[in-house]
Amino acid sequence: MLLGAHPLRPDDPAPRNSGLRPAVFKPFESTDVHLLAPSHVVQRRRRGVAPAPPAWLQFLPLVAMGLIFWLLIIRPQMRRQKEHQAKVAGLQKGDQVVTAGGLIAKVLRVDEHYVDLELAPGVKVKAVKSTIGDIVPPGGAQPAND
Repeated sequence: MLLGAHPLRPDDPAPRNSGLRPAVFKPFESTDVHLLAPSHVVQRRRRGVAPAPPAWLQFLPLVAMGLIFWLLIIRPQMRRQKEHQAKVAGLQKGDQVVTAGGLIAKVLRVDEHYVDLELAPGVKVKAVKSTIGDIVPPGGAQPAND
């Protein structure tokens, strides 16, 4: 192309004595479709970079973390809570229990929501049934080094 010639004006005559013909415009062919794509897409294709992954794949790590959280924390806690509820539901008169405050007491009477406990001879208290932490076996706690 000569200096000063504009490539987008096909009807301009070629300069005399140059031997060039005027530019001819043709419609896009199927091989020229890449010219319609944005430049960053064309550059990615040229460099061999794959297009961006689908949006739902960005949420996959969050779903995986939620599943791990449920398996390692929530599920075992629910199991422990069911075991505790079963222990509290099985309380009977004469059982020795440990309260949430760490007091060891003997059960005198069991109600629907409350338990009467004897902390020492002549010292009786009423406690909420759900605050019972554990039931102590009749022989007492076993030594830790056995």
